[in-house]
Amino acid sequence: MKLILLADPDPAVSSLLNAHLQFAGVERLNAARAEALQTALDTRPDLVVAAAEPPDWFGFSLAQHLREQAPEIPLLLLSASPEAWVQETARVLRARAVVHKPVSAQNLLPVVHDLLGLPPFVPTPETTGNPLLASAAAPGSAAPLNDGAPPALSRLANPASSPPRTAPPLPRPPPVASPPATAPAPPTTQPSLTGKVLVVEDDRNIAKALAARLRAAGLEVLMAGDALSGLDMAVRQHPDLVLLDIGLPAGSGLKVAERIQTLVPKLTPIIFLTASRQPGLREEALKLEPVDYLEKPYDADRLMEAIQRALASRV
Repeated sequence: MKLILLADPDPAVSSLLNAHLQFAGVERLNAARAEALQTALDTRPDLVVAAAEPPDWFGFSLAQHLREQAPEIPLLLLSASPEAWVQETARVLRARAVVHKPVSAQNLLPVVHDLLGLPPFVPTPETTGNPLLASAAAPGSAAPLNDGAPPALSRLANPASSPPRTAPPLPRPPPVASPPATAPAPPTTQPSLTGKVLVVEDDRNIAKALAARLRAAGLEVLMAGDALSGLDMAVRQHPDLVLLDIGLPAGSGLKVAERIQTLVPKLTPIIFLTASRQPGLREEALKLEPVDYLEKPYDADRLMEAIQRALASRV
Protein backbone atom coordinates (compact mmCIF):
# COMPACT_ATOMS: atom_id res chain seq x y z
CA MET A 1 0.00 0.00 0.00
CA LYS A 2 1.24 3.49 -0.85
CA LEU A 3 2.41 5.75 2.00
CA ILE A 4 1.82 9.52 2.08
CA LEU A 5 3.63 11.75 4.57
CA LEU A 6 1.57 14.80 5.57
CA ALA A 7 3.77 17.70 6.65
CA ASP A 8 1.30 20.56 6.97
CA PRO A 9 2.13 22.52 10.15
CA ASP A 10 -1.56 23.34 10.73
CA PRO A 11 -3.21 20.48 12.69
CA ALA A 12 -6.64 21.42 11.31
CA VAL A 13 -5.38 21.13 7.73
CA SER A 14 -3.65 17.82 8.51
CA SER A 15 -6.91 16.46 9.90
CA LEU A 16 -8.78 17.54 6.77
CA LEU A 17 -6.12 16.01 4.50
CA ASN A 18 -6.41 12.72 6.39
CA ALA A 19 -10.17 12.80 5.84
CA HIS A 20 -9.71 13.34 2.10
CA LEU A 21 -6.98 10.77 1.64
CA GLN A 22 -8.89 7.94 3.25
CA PHE A 23 -10.73 7.71 -0.08
CA ALA A 24 -7.44 7.09 -1.94
CA GLY A 25 -6.84 3.84 -0.06
CA VAL A 26 -3.37 4.87 1.11
CA GLU A 27 -1.53 4.88 4.41
CA ARG A 28 -1.10 8.32 5.97
CA LEU A 29 1.68 9.40 8.29
CA ASN A 30 1.64 12.83 9.96
CA ALA A 31 4.86 14.65 10.83
CA ALA A 32 5.34 17.82 12.82
CA ARG A 33 7.22 20.67 11.19
CA ALA A 34 10.54 20.00 12.94
CA GLU A 35 10.39 16.26 12.19
CA ALA A 36 9.13 16.33 8.60
CA LEU A 37 12.46 16.05 6.82
CA GLN A 38 13.90 13.33 9.05
CA THR A 39 10.65 11.36 8.91
CA ALA A 40 10.69 11.54 5.11
CA LEU A 41 14.31 10.37 4.98
CA ASP A 42 13.61 7.49 7.38
CA THR A 43 10.32 6.22 5.96
CA ARG A 44 10.86 7.06 2.24
CA PRO A 45 7.16 7.68 1.55
CA ASP A 46 5.65 7.43 -1.91
CA LEU A 47 4.54 11.07 -1.67
CA VAL A 48 5.08 14.03 0.66
CA VAL A 49 2.34 16.66 0.98
CA ALA A 50 3.42 19.99 2.49
CA ALA A 51 2.11 23.56 2.70
CA ALA A 52 3.91 26.54 1.17
CA GLU A 53 2.50 29.50 3.06
CA PRO A 54 3.72 32.76 4.56
CA PRO A 55 5.39 33.77 6.75
CA ASP A 56 8.13 31.12 6.43
CA TRP A 57 7.05 29.18 3.29
CA PHE A 58 7.74 25.89 5.06
CA GLY A 59 6.94 23.72 2.04
CA PHE A 60 9.58 25.47 -0.08
CA SER A 61 12.24 24.85 2.56
CA LEU A 62 11.25 21.20 2.78
CA ALA A 63 11.30 20.95 -1.02
CA GLN A 64 14.84 22.29 -1.13
CA HIS A 65 16.07 19.81 1.48
CA LEU A 66 14.37 16.91 -0.29
CA ARG A 67 15.84 17.99 -3.63
CA GLU A 68 19.31 17.88 -2.07
CA GLN A 69 18.98 14.75 0.09
CA ALA A 70 16.22 12.59 -1.42
CA PRO A 71 15.27 13.82 -4.91
CA GLU A 72 13.45 10.56 -5.64
CA ILE A 73 10.70 11.36 -3.09
CA PRO A 74 7.89 13.21 -4.91
CA LEU A 75 6.48 16.34 -3.28
CA LEU A 76 3.02 17.88 -3.64
CA LEU A 77 2.67 21.44 -2.36
CA LEU A 78 -0.45 23.16 -1.03
CA SER A 79 -0.78 26.93 -1.19
CA ALA A 80 -3.46 29.55 -0.88
CA SER A 81 -1.32 32.14 -2.67
CA PRO A 82 -2.50 33.02 -6.21
CA GLU A 83 0.79 34.68 -7.16
CA ALA A 84 2.62 33.32 -10.20
CA TRP A 85 6.01 33.20 -8.47
CA VAL A 86 4.69 30.52 -6.09
CA GLN A 87 4.02 28.21 -9.03
CA GLU A 88 7.38 28.98 -10.64
CA THR A 89 9.35 28.53 -7.41
CA ALA A 90 7.67 25.17 -6.80
CA ARG A 91 8.63 24.10 -10.31
CA VAL A 92 12.27 25.20 -9.85
CA LEU A 93 12.39 23.18 -6.62
CA ARG A 94 11.08 20.17 -8.59
CA ALA A 95 7.83 19.78 -6.71
CA ARG A 96 5.47 17.64 -8.80
CA ALA A 97 2.33 19.79 -8.51
CA VAL A 98 0.65 22.57 -6.54
CA VAL A 99 -2.90 22.21 -5.23
CA HIS A 100 -4.46 25.50 -4.31
CA LYS A 101 -6.32 25.93 -1.04
CA PRO A 102 -9.07 25.51 -0.01
CA VAL A 103 -8.33 21.83 -0.52
CA SER A 104 -11.22 19.54 -1.40
CA ALA A 105 -11.52 15.90 -2.39
CA GLN A 106 -12.22 17.06 -5.94
CA ASN A 107 -9.02 19.07 -6.37
CA LEU A 108 -6.70 16.91 -4.25
CA LEU A 109 -7.52 13.28 -5.00
CA PRO A 110 -7.15 13.37 -8.82
CA VAL A 111 -3.63 14.78 -8.42
CA VAL A 112 -2.70 12.29 -5.69
CA HIS A 113 -3.99 9.37 -7.75
CA ASP A 114 -1.97 10.53 -10.74
CA LEU A 115 1.26 11.10 -8.80
CA LEU A 116 1.01 7.68 -7.12
CA GLY A 117 0.07 5.84 -10.31
CA LEU A 118 -3.31 4.81 -8.90
CA PRO A 119 -6.41 4.28 -11.06
CA PRO A 120 -8.07 7.59 -12.01
CA PHE A 121 -10.07 9.10 -9.17
CA VAL A 122 -13.81 8.63 -9.58
CA PRO A 123 -16.03 10.83 -7.35
CA THR A 124 -18.31 8.86 -5.05
CA PRO A 125 -21.34 9.87 -2.96
CA GLU A 126 -19.00 10.01 0.05
CA THR A 127 -16.74 12.60 -1.58
CA THR A 128 -19.45 14.59 -3.34
CA GLY A 129 -22.18 14.43 -0.71
CA ASN A 130 -20.14 15.66 2.24
CA PRO A 131 -19.92 19.48 2.14
CA LEU A 132 -16.71 19.43 4.17
CA LEU A 133 -14.91 17.02 1.83
CA ALA A 134 -16.43 18.31 -1.40
CA SER A 135 -16.05 22.06 -0.88
CA ALA A 136 -16.03 23.83 -4.21
CA ALA A 137 -12.57 24.37 -5.59
CA ALA A 138 -11.63 27.41 -7.57
CA PRO A 139 -10.95 26.92 -11.28
CA GLY A 140 -7.41 25.79 -11.87
CA SER A 141 -7.03 24.76 -8.24
CA ALA A 142 -4.80 21.82 -9.16
CA ALA A 143 -1.79 23.09 -11.02
CA PRO A 144 0.71 20.72 -12.64
CA LEU A 145 4.17 22.23 -12.79
CA ASN A 146 4.73 22.17 -16.53
CA ASP A 147 3.18 23.53 -19.71
CA GLY A 148 0.19 21.26 -20.08
CA ALA A 149 1.60 17.76 -19.50
CA PRO A 150 -0.24 15.44 -17.10
CA PRO A 151 0.18 16.30 -13.41
CA ALA A 152 2.39 13.27 -12.73
CA LEU A 153 5.19 15.21 -14.47
CA SER A 154 7.43 12.20 -15.02
CA ARG A 155 9.75 14.27 -17.20
CA LEU A 156 10.51 16.58 -14.26
CA ALA A 157 11.68 13.58 -12.22
CA ASN A 158 14.73 13.47 -14.50
CA PRO A 159 16.30 16.95 -14.40
CA ALA A 160 18.83 16.02 -17.07
CA SER A 161 16.10 15.45 -19.64
CA SER A 162 14.21 18.61 -18.78
CA PRO A 163 16.36 21.29 -17.14
CA PRO A 164 14.29 23.88 -15.31
CA ARG A 165 13.97 27.30 -16.86
CA THR A 166 15.45 30.30 -15.10
CA ALA A 167 12.91 31.66 -12.66
CA PRO A 168 11.47 35.08 -13.57
CA PRO A 169 11.92 38.10 -11.28
CA LEU A 170 9.86 37.50 -8.17
CA PRO A 171 7.76 40.09 -6.31
CA ARG A 172 9.32 38.90 -3.04
CA PRO A 173 12.26 36.58 -2.41
CA PRO A 174 11.04 33.06 -1.59
CA PRO A 175 13.42 30.78 0.34
CA VAL A 176 14.92 29.02 -2.68
CA ALA A 177 18.64 29.64 -2.25
CA SER A 178 18.68 30.15 1.52
CA PRO A 179 16.05 28.37 3.59
CA PRO A 180 14.88 30.27 6.68
CA ALA A 181 16.25 29.56 10.13
CA THR A 182 13.12 27.56 10.87
CA ALA A 183 13.61 25.24 7.90
CA PRO A 184 13.16 21.58 8.82
CA ALA A 185 16.47 19.86 9.32
CA PRO A 186 17.71 16.82 11.14
CA PRO A 187 17.64 17.61 14.87
CA THR A 188 21.02 18.72 16.16
CA THR A 189 20.18 18.71 19.87
CA GLN A 190 18.81 15.18 19.95
CA PRO A 191 21.26 12.95 21.79
CA SER A 192 23.00 10.17 19.92
CA LEU A 193 22.08 6.84 21.49
CA THR A 194 23.20 3.28 20.90
CA GLY A 195 21.28 0.08 21.32
CA LYS A 196 18.57 -2.11 19.87
CA VAL A 197 14.94 -1.20 20.51
CA LEU A 198 11.96 -3.44 19.80
CA VAL A 199 8.72 -1.58 18.98
CA VAL A 200 5.63 -3.75 19.48
CA GLU A 201 2.74 -1.69 18.07
CA ASP A 202 -0.19 -2.67 15.86
CA ASP A 203 -0.91 0.85 14.58
CA ARG A 204 1.41 1.10 11.56
CA ASN A 205 1.48 4.91 11.49
CA ILE A 206 2.46 5.11 15.15
CA ALA A 207 5.05 2.37 14.65
CA LYS A 208 6.61 4.12 11.66
CA ALA A 209 6.74 7.45 13.49
CA LEU A 210 8.38 5.80 16.50
CA ALA A 211 10.88 4.03 14.27
CA ALA A 212 11.77 7.28 12.50
CA ARG A 213 12.37 9.07 15.78
CA LEU A 214 14.47 6.23 17.22
CA ARG A 215 16.61 5.82 14.10
CA ALA A 216 17.21 9.57 14.05
CA ALA A 217 18.63 9.18 17.57
CA GLY A 218 21.05 6.51 16.33
CA LEU A 219 19.20 3.42 17.54
CA GLU A 220 18.65 0.11 15.76
CA VAL A 221 14.91 -0.58 15.51
CA LEU A 222 13.04 -3.88 15.37
CA MET A 223 9.29 -3.88 14.77
CA ALA A 224 6.44 -6.29 15.52
CA GLY A 225 2.72 -5.79 15.01
CA ASP A 226 1.15 -8.27 17.43
CA ALA A 227 1.74 -9.97 20.77
CA LEU A 228 3.03 -13.30 19.43
CA SER A 229 5.54 -11.87 16.96
CA GLY A 230 6.63 -9.31 19.56
CA LEU A 231 7.40 -12.02 22.12
CA ASP A 232 9.14 -14.17 19.51
CA MET A 233 11.34 -11.28 18.38
CA ALA A 234 12.22 -10.35 21.96
CA VAL A 235 13.29 -13.93 22.75
CA ARG A 236 15.34 -14.28 19.56
CA GLN A 237 16.85 -10.80 19.26
CA HIS A 238 17.43 -9.82 22.92
CA PRO A 239 16.71 -6.08 22.48
CA ASP A 240 18.10 -3.51 24.90
CA LEU A 241 14.62 -1.98 25.32
CA VAL A 242 11.04 -2.81 24.37
CA LEU A 243 8.40 -0.16 23.57
CA LEU A 244 5.26 -2.18 24.17
CA ASP A 245 1.66 -1.35 23.33
CA ILE A 246 -0.79 -2.95 25.76
CA GLY A 247 -3.77 -3.44 23.45
CA LEU A 248 -2.39 -5.83 20.83
CA PRO A 249 -3.75 -8.44 18.44
CA ALA A 250 -3.15 -12.02 19.61
CA GLY A 251 -2.63 -11.10 23.25
CA SER A 252 -2.13 -8.44 25.90
CA GLY A 253 1.03 -6.38 26.14
CA LEU A 254 1.05 -7.09 29.88
CA LYS A 255 1.27 -10.83 29.20
CA VAL A 256 4.01 -10.20 26.66
CA ALA A 257 5.98 -8.26 29.29
CA GLU A 258 5.60 -11.08 31.81
CA ARG A 259 6.81 -13.65 29.29
CA ILE A 260 9.77 -11.49 28.24
CA GLN A 261 10.88 -11.24 31.86
CA THR A 262 10.61 -15.03 32.16
CA LEU A 263 12.13 -16.14 28.85
CA VAL A 264 14.81 -13.54 28.09
CA PRO A 265 17.97 -14.28 30.10
CA LYS A 266 18.97 -10.65 30.61
CA LEU A 267 16.83 -8.00 32.27
CA THR A 268 14.97 -6.17 29.49
CA PRO A 269 13.66 -2.66 30.22
CA ILE A 270 10.08 -2.06 29.04
CA ILE A 271 8.15 1.14 28.33
CA PHE A 272 4.41 0.68 28.05
CA LEU A 273 2.40 2.73 25.53
CA THR A 274 -1.39 2.56 25.58
CA ALA A 275 -4.48 4.41 24.45
CA SER A 276 -6.61 2.58 27.02
CA ARG A 277 -8.11 4.40 29.99
CA GLN A 278 -9.30 1.18 31.61
CA PRO A 279 -9.51 1.55 35.41
CA GLY A 280 -6.72 -0.26 37.19
CA LEU A 281 -4.67 -0.83 34.04
CA ARG A 282 -1.87 1.52 35.08
CA GLU A 283 -1.61 -0.10 38.50
CA GLU A 284 -1.45 -3.57 36.95
CA ALA A 285 1.23 -2.46 34.48
CA LEU A 286 3.36 -0.80 37.17
CA LYS A 287 3.56 -4.10 39.06
CA LEU A 288 5.84 -5.26 36.24
CA GLU A 289 8.25 -2.39 37.04
CA PRO A 290 8.46 -0.75 33.61
CA VAL A 291 10.75 2.19 32.94
CA ASP A 292 7.62 4.27 32.22
CA TYR A 293 3.94 4.02 31.40
CA LEU A 294 2.76 6.50 28.74
CA GLU A 295 -0.78 7.11 27.59
CA LYS A 296 -1.43 7.99 23.94
CA PRO A 297 -1.10 10.59 22.63
CA TYR A 298 2.17 10.49 24.54
CA ASP A 299 4.59 13.36 25.06
CA ALA A 300 7.53 12.83 22.67
CA ASP A 301 10.06 14.50 24.98
CA ARG A 302 8.99 12.35 27.93
CA LEU A 303 9.29 9.24 25.79
CA MET A 304 12.83 10.11 24.70
CA GLU A 305 13.81 10.86 28.29
CA ALA A 306 12.49 7.45 29.36
CA ILE A 307 14.40 5.78 26.52
CA GLN A 308 17.62 7.53 27.58
CA ARG A 309 17.11 6.39 31.19
CA ALA A 310 16.48 2.81 30.12
CA LEU A 311 19.52 2.60 27.86
CA ALA A 312 21.76 4.37 30.37
CA SER A 313 20.90 1.74 32.99
CA ARG A 314 22.26 -1.14 30.88
CA VAL A 315 24.81 -3.22 32.71
